[in-house]
Amino acid sequence: MDKLDYVHVMAQGKMIKEGPKELADELEQKGYSWLGIQDATEQPAS
Repeated sequence: MDKLDYVHVMAQGKMIKEGPKELADELEQKGYSWLGIQDATEQPAS
């Protein structure tokens, strides 16, 4: 992720988190659930 300078995470039209390019690496490792956002690859709880 060398080309990123800053990362913005939005969900449902709201800014959830923003930070330096290291945030993109953290999101790639942890996914989005730690931010309270359902990851697009996760299945909804039944």
